[in-house]
Amino acid sequence: MKFLSIDQLEIVTSFLSGREVGDRIIDGRLEAFSCKRAGEDKKLSKVLEQQYAEELASSPSSALGSSPLGPLSDSGTRRLLIDLISTMNASFPDHDFSALRPDQFCRELHLAQVMGSVNK
Repeated sequence: MKFLSIDQLEIVTSFLSGREVGDRIIDGRLEAFSCKRAGEDKKLSKVLEQQYAEELASSPSSALGSSPLGPLSDSGTRRLLIDLISTMNASFPDHDFSALRPDQFCRELHLAQVMGSVNK
């Protein structure tokens, strides 16, 4: 993942940074990243894909079960997980998210519920 510098997003980010709204302060940012794997992301992707392949080969199918992202045996689920890990690593470079598992995510079906939780 590569950070994309987009002037319009920088304007929105500056608007969201330290914005006082009543008794609350919004401190947010809006960033764009390319989804093309290159450099470290490509290396990480290969390492994780190999790790998942070994896990699939050595685990009974019942242990692979379904997760909020889908079954790890599905290539789309693995790609989504690797993309999420790469995005979080790019967004927070002082942390390493490569050990995250698909069951550590949750799928939210209703945007209003998510917004309600965030706005509490």
